[in-house]
Amino acid sequence: MSDDQDIDGGTDVDADGDASRDADGATAIDESTATDEESATNEESATEDAVSEFLSAAADVYDDYDRGYVDADAALSVLDDRIDDLRTSVETGEGRDEE
Repeated sequence: MSDDQDIDGGTDVDADGDASRDADGATAIDESTATDEESATNEESATEDAVSEFLSAAADVYDDYDRGYVDADAALSVLDDRIDDLRTSVETGEGRDEE
């Protein structure tokens, strides 16, 4: 069997599932839509992970403050760092390494 298959009497599909139109204008298969959807899902998942990590870290800061382990200035400084981490994660898809 060859790498190309003829489907619907006109569209050639190669082994990778890509399709092209031929002279009679047959409809092509568009694989880019699935790739775009997968990419959007991965971005949403990364954002959800970053938000979840931020909320957990923020809760830890509040707990430390409530227990008297840190004063207000220190708690705000740590929260500011966590907000920067979240912003970086969402904007670039990467976070800062844990310190």
